[in-house]
Amino acid sequence: MGAKSASPRSKQRLHIFDSYRGRGHRNNNLFLVYSIKTNRDWILPSDRQFVHWIHFLETNHQVKTFDLAPELVVSTDDKEVRGTELDAEVVLRDGTKEWHEVKSAESEIETARSQLLAQAAASSKEGVKYRVYTDRDLRPHVATSIRWLRAIAFAATLRDAPYPRETLPAR
Repeated sequence: MGAKSASPRSKQRLHIFDSYRGRGHRNNNLFLVYSIKTNRDWILPSDRQFVHWIHFLETNHQVKTFDLAPELVVSTDDKEVRGTELDAEVVLRDGTKEWHEVKSAESEIETARSQLLAQAAASSKEGVKYRVYTDRDLRPHVATSIRWLRAIAFAATLRDAPYPRETLPAR
């Protein structure tokens, strides 16, 4: 008998375990969310990522689509070639692209300076707008993000469900 391939549910479970283990020694929350815009589930590794996703991506009408697991960005400067991972790659309704990075505070920006410089250099080379979100950007949107949870949870429950009543012509 041939070996069975893993089921989609099993693959998702393994992906969640990998994300959980990938947190290292930090005790960040881990969110499994459904995106209406991308019609897929995403794993968000922190509260900050959650607020960024729900306010600046999912409920932002200017955002057409996004990818929370984009390919590595490679940047070359005088000294070296660097590979860095973005937190989000965004496509706006007008067709422009943005790269997003989520950091906690100014102190974290200082420790991740080489990463941010590599991303900024790569974005200018690609002609893509680059944005860094800190607690100062995220904090005002925490309460409204929590309110959006009910609507998004409702949409996740109804995903891929037929709506015959809403699509049948009136008699």
